Amino acid sequence: MNGKKIFTVLVTFASVVLLGVAGTSLIGDEQQGPRRPGSKFSIPKEELDAVLASADNGNLPAIRRLIYYFEQYEGDFEKAKYWSKRARAHGDENELKLYAFELLTHAQNYAKDAEQKSKILAEALVIAERVVASNRTAENERFVQQIKAEQSRGKN
Repeated sequence: MNGKKIFTVLVTFASVVLLGVAGTSLIGDEQQGPRRPGSKFSIPKEELDAVLASADNGNLPAIRRLIYYFEQYEGDFEKAKYWSKRARAHGDENELKLYAFELLTHAQNYAKDAEQKSKILAEALVIAERVVASNRTAENERFVQQIKAEQSRGKN
């Protein structure tokens, strides 16, 4: 066989192997049943009660796990939102930043008037400053400055 044929055979073989692996991960098997795109966020039924109890006691890793479970696996956004709020109450930096960013975006795009925009931005700033107080990074400080800049635009 010449080099070109060997290359073609190898590429074909690799494609078949990769498609087989990818197909298996999406199709599942007889024991698991069909898999969903969010399957990696699944919590086995026999474990769910323990995770819920741990989350109810303020365990942040358990709370985060439930957020991903409800959002990505179950598609239950109300429950994901509930656990996200609980994570923020326990000081979860990622959830706090996400919420502050949601508020900023809402203020920029959907606020009805200057007064509403000002209130939303004030809440976003308090949250962003809380994040900076717990983890002073350049990224977090830039985010605070971004919110302050938006507040200044509203005053002009």
